[in-house]
Amino acid sequence: MLAGLALILAFVFARLAQRLRQPAVMMEIIAGLALGPSLLGLLPGRPADLLFPADTRPLLQALAQLGLVLFMFGVGYQFDVAQLRGSGRQVTVVSLSSVALPFVLGAGLAVIVVIATASAPWPLVRMVLESALFLLFLVYVVRPGLRRLLVPGRRRAAGSSLVHAILVTGLFLSAWATNATGLHAVFGAFAFGAAVPRDRVEGHAPEVAERIEQTSLFLLPVFFTVTGLSVDLRGLGERGVLMVVAVIVVACVGKFAGAASAARLSGVPGASRSRSASCSTPAD
Repeated sequence: MLAGLALILAFVFARLAQRLRQPAVMMEIIAGLALGPSLLGLLPGRPADLLFPADTRPLLQALAQLGLVLFMFGVGYQFDVAQLRGSGRQVTVVSLSSVALPFVLGAGLAVIVVIATASAPWPLVRMVLESALFLLFLVYVVRPGLRRLLVPGRRRAAGSSLVHAILVTGLFLSAWATNATGLHAVFGAFAFGAAVPRDRVEGHAPEVAERIEQTSLFLLPVFFTVTGLSVDLRGLGERGVLMVVAVIVVACVGKFAGAASAARLSGVPGASRSRSASCSTPAD
């Protein structure tokens, strides 16, 4: 029932976002903030705890993380470098730059935070090495194995149910692996989705990826609502506010600087350059 309530609230706020011409994600997070201790928690009688008791929130968190992991698998699965290559040099350069620079800046900021808060640099080095080994395992073991399993014309071809089970099990194991290394589970789900041979899957069971995507889109609003629900803006403090501002600045500067610089170097005219910076990737 609580998950249904979270979905209804997310849907209502998403429709409001459409009317205001704003991203649905933003309003879904605002819905969670409004229902959490930041706003509803200020009222007498603690109505936020009555609507979402503390002992039920772990279940909502689990559903939210499930939706996010499934969604990131779909993002990785749909990621096609060949398609970018065929879209033209300018589009490819601008798209990749708008993603690469924020990623590098964000990773640099994360490294600074880890170094500043950790007692030794070895946990960071261990996380980097384990993550690199995991990616190599996906590229040189998992992807070739899936290609052999789903080769066309096999005498015992994998059915739709088996392909579905393999993909779901693989994305969960990959999410667990990156979480065990110290990274978020979404990185593992994305990496596994990118490693899956999309042509072989669509040749055997094209409906499987669509099923996973539909499930993720159903649960994803719960993630954004629960994220806002668990945030207490009053408890940020000076350090928390500084961290939030730093993340926003790094994200915005990296996004616009990466896209605009790549567009400039690619010879895009000035007016088109500003548009490229604001809508450089299809996922935004």
